[in-house]
Amino acid sequence: MESAATEPSPNSTSPPLRSDDTVTATTTTAATTSKRTSDSKKGQASSPPKPRKKQRQKEPTPLSTSSSPASGVSTPTIIKPTKLDKQQHVEPADDDTEDGDDGDDNTHHSSETTSLKHITTTASSENRSHPPTVRLDQPNFKYTTFPLKGYTILPTRNIASNFVRSDTSYVRGHKAGDAAICPKEEEEWHDTIIIHPGSRNLRIGLASEAYPITVPHVLARRVRTPGNKKAHPHTKDDDALREMRNELNWRMKNAKRRTLPNADNQVISFNSHAPKEIIPDHNDPYRVEWIDFKEQQDEVYVADSALKVPFGGDDDVPYDLFYPWRNGTLNQVDYTSLYAVLGDLQTIWTSVIQSELEIEDHSLENFNAVLVVPDAMDRSYISALITMMLQHMKFRGVIVQQASSCATFGAGVSSACVVDIGAQTTSIACIDEGVQLVDSRVTINIGGDDITRTFASFLTDNSFPYHALDLSRPYDWRLVEELKEKWCTMNEAEISVQVYDFFVRAPHQHTYKYQCKVYDEVFLAPLCLVYPNILKGRYGVEEDEVAKNNDGLTSSGVIDDIGADELSTVMANPSSQATVAARFKQPSSQSATPKADGSPAPSNDISTAAISTKNNSNIVYNFYPIDVAIAQSIQSASGNSDDRLKRYFTNIIVVGGGVAKISNFDRVLEDRLLSTMIARSSGIEDVDVLPAPRELDPEILVWKGASVLCKLEIAKDMWIGEPEWMESGLRLIRDRSLLLF
Repeated sequence: MESAATEPSPNSTSPPLRSDDTVTATTTTAATTSKRTSDSKKGQASSPPKPRKKQRQKEPTPLSTSSSPASGVSTPTIIKPTKLDKQQHVEPADDDTEDGDDGDDNTHHSSETTSLKHITTTASSENRSHPPTVRLDQPNFKYTTFPLKGYTILPTRNIASNFVRSDTSYVRGHKAGDAAICPKEEEEWHDTIIIHPGSRNLRIGLASEAYPITVPHVLARRVRTPGNKKAHPHTKDDDALREMRNELNWRMKNAKRRTLPNADNQVISFNSHAPKEIIPDHNDPYRVEWIDFKEQQDEVYVADSALKVPFGGDDDVPYDLFYPWRNGTLNQVDYTSLYAVLGDLQTIWTSVIQSELEIEDHSLENFNAVLVVPDAMDRSYISALITMMLQHMKFRGVIVQQASSCATFGAGVSSACVVDIGAQTTSIACIDEGVQLVDSRVTINIGGDDITRTFASFLTDNSFPYHALDLSRPYDWRLVEELKEKWCTMNEAEISVQVYDFFVRAPHQHTYKYQCKVYDEVFLAPLCLVYPNILKGRYGVEEDEVAKNNDGLTSSGVIDDIGADELSTVMANPSSQATVAARFKQPSSQSATPKADGSPAPSNDISTAAISTKNNSNIVYNFYPIDVAIAQSIQSASGNSDDRLKRYFTNIIVVGGGVAKISNFDRVLEDRLLSTMIARSSGIEDVDVLPAPRELDPEILVWKGASVLCKLEIAKDMWIGEPEWMESGLRLIRDRSLLLF
C-alpha cells in the first residue's frame, strides 16, 4: 500500500502554506467495498478503513484537494493549521467525501464538486480592488412614548440650554443692536410709535411728541342679535358705609372742619324738585353728532366713533360694544377665541394710527413700536401680541416693557413702589435700580370703574335729578365719569353742600340741563379703594363668592427652554393657538356679544382670592384694601432690610387714570399707609407719595416713561425683529428685554 503525499500537489486548489506554519496533514484514500470495482483496482494499495465522521468544528478548517497517485483522481485533503494567514478564510466542510460510483472519472468529479460546494477561500481577495460590501442588520427604530431598553433618554427637567442666550448663537434673523431693526437716527424718533393699551383707554403717539393721544379702547361691531344691556342694581354694605362715614368725620375733625347734621335732608329735598332746562342744538357747542344709520352702516366703528352709535334709543341698534382689554389682560369673558381678541386689537390700533397719526398700513414696516404691558400679564398673551405686531402689522422692530418699569423712567427715579390704579385693576410692584422685583407684585381687581359705580349709587340714593340714569348705556356711563372727575375730591375743605350743573346728551333728543346738590358722596366714593367691602354687592356678587379662585387668569411661572417653543408659536401654529384659546372662558351664548350685566365696558364680576404659584409670587386679590396691598408689596420687596423698607415707603408713585383727577388722594393714602400694621410694627414714621414730575398728568406718566426708554443707549439691544422672533420665540424676550416673569 502506497501512502498519500504529505505535501500538497501542484494541482491542488488550496493556497500554499507559509514556511513558518506547522501543518499536520492526514491523507485518506477513497476506497469502495463494491464488488463491481474491486477487480479494476489490482496493483493499488489497499486503503485503511473509512474513519468515523467528525463533528463540525467551531473554528473554520481549511481543506485541500490532492490527486491520488494510484487512481489519478483528486480527493479532498483535510488540513488543520495551527496558524493561518490573515487573508485566508475557509469555511469548514459539512461532510467527508463520499465514494464514487463505478470508478468513473465523471462520477468522481461530480462527487468532488458536491463535496466542495460549501468551501470558499478569500486568498484571492488581495487581488481585488473593492471587497464585497457586508450588510449589517440594524434595528428598525420607530417613534414611541416609552423608553427602549439600552437607549438612554435624557430627562427634560435637567436640560439647561444656552440657545439664543448670546449673540454667538447662530440663529436666523438679526442680532441685538442690528441697524436693520433699530430706529433711524435721521428720523429723530419720528419713526417710533409708543402704544399703551388699557381696559378703558388707549394711549398712543410718536416718541418725538410730548404727549400721547388718548382714545377709547373700544370697538362697535354689527351683530345679529344685540345683547340685553340692563344693568344690575348696585347694593351697598351698611357696615362698610358706616366705616367710611366714620373716616370722613375723623378727618373733618382733625382738619377742624364742621359737619352739617342735616346735610343729607337738604340734598334730597333739593334734588327731588330740581327743574330741568332744554338746550336747543344750535345753542349747545358740545352736542354729539350721533351716527345716522339711514345714511351709512359700516361693519365696524372704532374708538370715539363706536361711542357715537345711538345705543338706548327708540330703535334697536344691531351693534354691540367690545372691549378687547379687560382686567389688565386680554378679554377672557366677552370673546370665545384668541383670534377674535387679537383681530379687534389690530383693527383698533391700525385705525387709530391711520386716523390720528396719519400713518398708512403699508408704511408700518418703516416704523418701530414700543408696547407697554401690565406687570402680571401672562407670557402666552405677550407672545401673541408680539407676533401680531411683527407678523401681521409688519412693524420693523418691537420692544415690550412692563408698566411699572416705564413709570420709574417717566418719573426719573431708579427705585420706587409703583401703584398703577387703572380702570378695572390696581397693580403694585417695587422697582429696584430699574428692575422689577417679582416677589413684590400684587394685583387687586378694583379701580376707577368701581369709583364710578359707587359714586353713581350715592347719587341715586340722594334723588339724582336725572332719574333715567342707566350705566349700561354708553352716554350715561360717560356722564357719570365726567361728573366724577369734576366733583369728586378728598380735600376736607371742599366737603360741604354745593350746587352743580350738568348736561345730559342722549341720542335723538335735545340737550337737558340739570342742577344737583351733593355733600359727602364726593369724598366717600373714592374711599371704596380703602374700604372695598362696599363693593361686595356689585353685579349681584355675593359675599360667599369672594373667596373663589379665578381659573381664567393664569399665573406666570418660571419658563424653561423646552416649554418656550410652544409659547413662541402661538400665532404661527394653529394647534398651539388653540391651546391658548382654550384658556378663555366660553360664554353661555353662541355669539361673542358682551354680557348683559353692567356698564358698556366689561364688568368686574370675577371673584378672585389670593392666587399664588410655586414659581411666582404674583398675587391677585379682590375686595382688598389698597393701603394694605401696598404695605404687603413693600414688605415682600424689602425682606429683612429696614433701610429698603423705609426707602420704599418714602418713594411711592401713583399713576394711572383711576384717581388721576381726584385731588388730595395722595395725602389720604399716606395717612392710611401709616396706620397699617406693617408700618407701625416696623417703626415707619414718614410716608411720601411722590407727585408727577414737571406737572405731568399721572395718566400719561407710563407712556412718557416708555418714550424715554426707547431713546436710551441700552434700547438698541432690546429691539426684536420678525425673523429672529419667528425663529426663537418667547425665549428671545429674556435676552433682549427687562421683562421678568
